Amino acid sequence: MRSRTRAMGLIEVLVVCVLLICIASFVLPRYLGGKSADGKTYKAPISMAKDVVCQTNLGTVRQSIAAMAAGDPDYQGVYSLRDVRGLDSAMLKCPVGSEAYQWDSGSQKVHCVHSGHEAY
Repeated sequence: MRSRTRAMGLIEVLVVCVLLICIASFVLPRYLGGKSADGKTYKAPISMAKDVVCQTNLGTVRQSIAAMAAGDPDYQGVYSLRDVRGLDSAMLKCPVGSEAYQWDSGSQKVHCVHSGHEAY
């Protein structure tokens, strides 16, 4: 009788393994990114965070350019993003693909060239 109460039976171990596999198949696609069993595509939280950093960097660059324009009565425009004062070189490139942000002198706008970031 004592050996039965101390140890788990084979069926109990198999049930626990099946439950852990079911939980892992539900959680891992959301954590690592990819497709889940129901066909939905999920991005990994780390890549989503890098997307937010890219959006924030672009917003900061745009605000810096607007501040330069508002503070200088003789403002002639920015010819290059290196002309923008007070920005670190890491803020001038995408954190996902490390591509430099592009400055369009015609429209006076800065944008990211990384695929998927065109709308930022």
